[in-house]
Amino acid sequence: MAEGVKNELYNWDEDEWVMLNMVKLQLTGDVIFVKGHINYDTVMLVYQQGLTLMSSMKHIEVDLQGVEKSDSSSLALLIEWIRNSKARQQSITFLNIPKFVQDLAKACGVNLIISGVTHG
Repeated sequence: MAEGVKNELYNWDEDEWVMLNMVKLQLTGDVIFVKGHINYDTVMLVYQQGLTLMSSMKHIEVDLQGVEKSDSSSLALLIEWIRNSKARQQSITFLNIPKFVQDLAKACGVNLIISGVTHG
């Protein structure tokens, strides 16, 4: 894609396409599968794409088994998805949370927030 050219379907610029090549969200049945890298560069796109997929769901399951690399922005992402699901009166469950994210959540004292989340 030429520099500065927008994709008409998604209205994403070239840099965003490169970032999305690093991470993919896929809805299969009632589960959102996340694959690839979640980091400072990709987290906002993952967040927005996730919200789009979650918008029509009452009970959300997010499987993170395919996350190959992550940084602290991954924890922030999960917490924001929890906040959003609570505001929409949806339940959300995270499956296969990467060990790094679990350890970081424990160190920050939010491990109970990301494990076993339900409301709605």
